[in-house]
Amino acid sequence: MNAFESSVQAVVNFDSIDRKIRQVVDKVERLAKENDELKSQLKATELERSTLARKIEQAEKELESSRGKTRDLEKEEAIRKKIHGMLKKLEQL
Repeated sequence: MNAFESSVQAVVNFDSIDRKIRQVVDKVERLAKENDELKSQLKATELERSTLARKIEQAEKELESSRGKTRDLEKEEAIRKKIHGMLKKLEQL
């Protein structure tokens, strides 16, 4: 192989290496962009999860409050029935 062929081979090798480096750089840039997009999606998802968690907590509080009111109404109804029964007994006397 003469000096010219050797020089041509070196240029071809450099071109190949340069092309591969550009491909790697392009891929890194695409991955960085994808990473940013995924971070953005994660942030939005975490915000939505947080919002839903607060709504669930509020709904659970409201449910517990409603249960307490229901129990109170059931107790009141039971007391009314007892009083009504006692009044009937008094009337019968």
